[in-house]
Amino acid sequence: MSKFKISFALVDDNKMKELNEKYRDQEGVTDVLSFEIKEATEDGIFLLGEVVVDKEKAEEQAKEIGKEVEEEVADLIRHGVLHLLGKHHD
Repeated sequence: MSKFKISFALVDDNKMKELNEKYRDQEGVTDVLSFEIKEATEDGIFLLGEVVVDKEKAEEQAKEIGKEVEEEVADLIRHGVLHLLGKHHD
């Protein structure tokens, strides 16, 4: 059985803005970014990638739609993981 690993990070607006501009050439913040790695380690673990969630954006969105912040963060993590698995908006 294969072992997979995904890294998760919670960042603030400033860090997300920096990442969004550096890696997507987009100004401003976004709620979630996914970075594919897709490499095997020496010990046989397959690194799928990293999901980065903007905690401040998640708090703002949760408040706007009336749900708990933890639920919004979980939804954003799921969204990011789906991107790592090849699912995209189109």
